[in-house]
Amino acid sequence: MRDTWRFLYRNRLEARHWAVLEQDRIMMEQMEADANERENLYQHDIGLVRLRRHLRRQAQEQIDEGIAS
Repeated sequence: MRDTWRFLYRNRLEARHWAVLEQDRIMMEQMEADANERENLYQHDIGLVRLRRHLRRQAQEQIDEGIAS
């Protein structure tokens, strides 16, 4: 089974995998810095919203700690 998976990955999936990564890289490079301020997210994207809020809170705490010391 493992050999079959390796064959499929190398023969078919790896090229697609790299193509998608390259598309993502190009898209990210072309995005404006404040692009997330105007995005329209769906309900299933709530995890992304929560992660961003969490990271923003942590960054603000680190900034506040740096100012206090």
